Amino acid sequence: MATKDGTQFIFSSVMYRAVRGVEIELKEVVAEFNIFEDINKSYLTASVLIGDDTGIMDEVKIKGDETVTLIISKNPKIADPEPYFRLDFKVVSIIRQEKTADRAEVLSLNLISVHGYNNSVVKISKSYTGRLELISKSILRNFLNVELSMDAKYYGDQGSEQEPIKLLVPYLSPLETVEWLTERATDRWGTPFFIWASIWGQNMSDTTTLRLGNFMSMVTNGITSAEERSGQDGQNDFIYSQVQTNIKAPEGYLGAMRIIKNIKFANIENTMKMIREGAVSSTISNIDAYTSQDTSKLFSIDELLKSLNGGGEGSNTGKILGTVYDQKDQLTLGDLTKPTAYWSARQRNTVTSYGTYATVNSIHDAIDESSLLNKVRPLSIRSALARNMLEIEVDGIGILEDELSVGDIIKVRFVTEDLSSTTLTGSNTERSGYYLIQNCRHIFNRERHDAVLMICKIAQADILNDNSMDRT
Repeated sequence: MATKDGTQFIFSSVMYRAVRGVEIELKEVVAEFNIFEDINKSYLTASVLIGDDTGIMDEVKIKGDETVTLIISKNPKIADPEPYFRLDFKVVSIIRQEKTADRAEVLSLNLISVHGYNNSVVKISKSYTGRLELISKSILRNFLNVELSMDAKYYGDQGSEQEPIKLLVPYLSPLETVEWLTERATDRWGTPFFIWASIWGQNMSDTTTLRLGNFMSMVTNGITSAEERSGQDGQNDFIYSQVQTNIKAPEGYLGAMRIIKNIKFANIENTMKMIREGAVSSTISNIDAYTSQDTSKLFSIDELLKSLNGGGEGSNTGKILGTVYDQKDQLTLGDLTKPTAYWSARQRNTVTSYGTYATVNSIHDAIDESSLLNKVRPLSIRSALARNMLEIEVDGIGILEDELSVGDIIKVRFVTEDLSSTTLTGSNTERSGYYLIQNCRHIFNRERHDAVLMICKIAQADILNDNSMDRT
């Protein structure tokens, strides 16, 4: 958001450093800086556009191993000049380089988090024993000098459901290993864990911290935080008007920074994709080579949604993930009619060997039917999260002021009338609700900061009035 004094942020520093002893401040020649966050990636990526008409880049011979340190701060003409965040990147490649005059050129560089770059040269071949998340924390710290945050806001207070395991890492990189462990971890409802990098991960220090979260903690705590941010009469909600796309809020409106300027719907409501992935219903079977025990269990998204929403009967519409699947949907094949969630569309087979590591389980062991289903439940949740993704564009300053990132929940309201006052009426209840930020593109340029978010609906806006979310 721009004001008469300029943008509400400044490039405090864009420092280019090379091991060859070159150190150049680029903040005056940076035209645009893009940062990409993704809940499924344990590192950040970025691109920087440099418009050099001073010849400063002539001194730089880019080899693809340089470091770029970015510091974004508040504009001292508007507020106290404190920094928002600092991020360290490695140069991966030159996307484009074009001469526009004798002493002028345009460069576009592809960047990645320093630990993401370092990860490419490290392979692990050793064994570990312990809980999934503690093994992950040890690997990140010892091999990449990266910390793993288990903040209660995302991680909760119970940890993963799996017992301590014996793990043999088969020559994988640290991030590959940690992502493998995270994919296996579930909470007691069988919902997945995520590990991701955030723009807030360095907090002005040299050490990067990744976030670890599980779906239910992210949802329950995130919805509460979103409601607290919402303010009186929803003044701080993210607002989209179906009447006026380029809506302009009245002066003094608290949610002015959270107006959705553009929105895209693409490839949504794809139930068949979920069915093919086995996310609606599938069968998982396991045979144990040591005990010869053969276990087979039907997974149904209907049972999963009931579990997430308190175990009650009836429709889950308006509750957690209540809009991703129509519980009334039925299929008739031959003379048999039953709900789609009970037609097994996919067969999964696993083999384990209990006792291989004496009394300690391996990463693949499933000791009962519930732990066997916990291999399928997180896959279903991930498929559901990808089902109805929306792309929205908002003013980035609201994201910075609220310190929002991927993994956070925002409250979005789709209204059908102009904003002529702070009282909003005519909300589209089918679309309005709480949304999870799955990835975010921050676009910083000389004039403004925009944020393009990929979000998916988690629940209707009235879910806080439903005691099914009380997990105490």
